[in-house]
Amino acid sequence: MTASNWIGGATAVTHVMTGTITQTWANTDVIKTQIWLENGTEQSVSTTVSGFVSIENQVRNTHLTDLQNSVLSEFAKVTWTASGTVAIVATAKLAGRPISGNKPSRTTKENELENDATGVGGNGINTWVNTTANAGPNDGNTAANWGGTAPVNTNTVLILPHPTDLDIAGKPVSYDLLYGLDHSDKNLNSFKVGRSYTASIGDALRGFHFKIDCTTASPSVTVIDTGGPATWIAGAHTAINISGLPIGQDAFNLGGGEGTTTTLRLLGSRVLGKVTIQDACPVVNFECFGANMDVEIGTEVTTKINSFTSNAGNWLIERAIDAGDPINDNDGVTIVTGGIYRHTIGIIEQLDVYGGIFFYNGSGTLTRLNNFAGVTSFEENIQASVTVTNASIWSGRIIDKSGLSNVVYTNDVIVFGGSVTSDTATTQAQN
Repeated sequence: MTASNWIGGATAVTHVMTGTITQTWANTDVIKTQIWLENGTEQSVSTTVSGFVSIENQVRNTHLTDLQNSVLSEFAKVTWTASGTVAIVATAKLAGRPISGNKPSRTTKENELENDATGVGGNGINTWVNTTANAGPNDGNTAANWGGTAPVNTNTVLILPHPTDLDIAGKPVSYDLLYGLDHSDKNLNSFKVGRSYTASIGDALRGFHFKIDCTTASPSVTVIDTGGPATWIAGAHTAINISGLPIGQDAFNLGGGEGTTTTLRLLGSRVLGKVTIQDACPVVNFECFGANMDVEIGTEVTTKINSFTSNAGNWLIERAIDAGDPINDNDGVTIVTGGIYRHTIGIIEQLDVYGGIFFYNGSGTLTRLNNFAGVTSFEENIQASVTVTNASIWSGRIIDKSGLSNVVYTNDVIVFGGSVTSDTATTQAQN
């Protein structure tokens, strides 16, 4: 097993690319240049050929003018110039920042069939050529930033401050990882962010994640114990253990559509910043112990939450917790012993409340509610109908006085202690 240590700090080199206009051009042909962003989306500038132009020089000049005049953000970061009679040179305005993100820039003849993801089949320029490859202190594709060994399959990756670059106080400098973020073709044994690292992973301002999988070892683990303001990652992960996050709205963001995380754990009192699980990001199991943070779990309909255990935090849960028979296999169980929770979408199969406040704002059927202490509230629920099949209370409160009478109890609420304040429930006291 080998290790790759992100330290950053490589010397910045200005990225330069060259493309040459070829082929035969006719009236109404469209030439289009695309720049791909780090998240796989693209921006493009198109030019329509007019006047039955067949001379590549004239096509180049017309399209070059449109490139130079574009106000699109990625095109405005590039200086566009002519070279010879038929070539265009693209030069990044900032050394160390690549012109294109997760795929090469390309120029195509728009009216001919092509594969939009690869450019295969089009005419004109397909892929621009690197005249001078990008390199820089914040680039994940610059080998020197990884201590000379870029990540490969089954690596252990550590994110650390630079060992020799020091700030004015004599402390090691941490470098942001902002570009070259797509490493989704690699699967690691472990991925760890050290507490002494104080920079960002991914680009929170633009919503770009560092993409890499971590599932190859037994067990594989992703450890986030960072001093940096933003850690934005995506990919498949066996387990993500978060034990340190500074206060901040962008502290941790797990991107959607890139793979399943089997278990996400929030551990300890140093987890202070907001944790966001984006839409379409499957996380099977949640565990939170002692963390004091805001958590937002976005909608994901194909992989429901299997189990949920927490004793702290302020949570917004926008997906179902429902994966099996809670009595026989302990799936689909939500256990809370402290904190504040708002569940807004989907059903919960079993809810065990030992403390804190749980606002059940979703619809559908809550199969079993056990209120051992704390509060289960339907007061904010404005769904047309909510069904509670079985409910029991030992201490604390169950409240559904919303005035809508929208909570239907299939059976009596079994009361061992505590109180039930309801528009619709009937109760059965137990000694």
